[in-house]
Amino acid sequence: MMKIPLLSGLALLSAIAGAQAHGTPASPSIRALNFILGDWHGTQVFNAKLAGRPMSAKMELHAKRIIGDRYVEEQITATLPGRPPSDVRHLATFSTQANALQSWWFDDANVGPLAMTGNLDGKNVVLMSHPAEGSKAPVLRATYMPKSKTEFSFKLEMKMGPTWTELFVTDYQRDAG
Repeated sequence: MMKIPLLSGLALLSAIAGAQAHGTPASPSIRALNFILGDWHGTQVFNAKLAGRPMSAKMELHAKRIIGDRYVEEQITATLPGRPPSDVRHLATFSTQANALQSWWFDDANVGPLAMTGNLDGKNVVLMSHPAEGSKAPVLRATYMPKSKTEFSFKLEMKMGPTWTELFVTDYQRDAG
């Protein structure tokens, strides 16, 4: 009698595992981020008006495909003078249901992730945050701008009233090797 519940349980587990769609190919649209794959270094320059003084950080970025090539993971370290290096992760994928890139940003300065969505705008990838209705959180816009095979820029802006204000721009160069 013990065999019937055991076999039923195994059959249910097999059905659940099969429904997980292992091996589902990545959407070709995730290729919009291919230009950032690899190892990069650069300088992030902050908006001096907002920072109160000129300020820049040394940047290191490692971007790779993960989880069945369906996601791009960015591992970022920013080092400001006199401060310990920051630890930042970005995960991005293309949602066929939303027909958009979806991104989650995690860093050592915030408790939860920042969620953003977007698409390709010409050669640039543009992502925007969508704060909850009634939230005082600002709307952020992140733009990845390829310049060549060995250079790209990343700009983060914040919507202040009807206008966008640049928070910082990072210029990256591909590491040799």
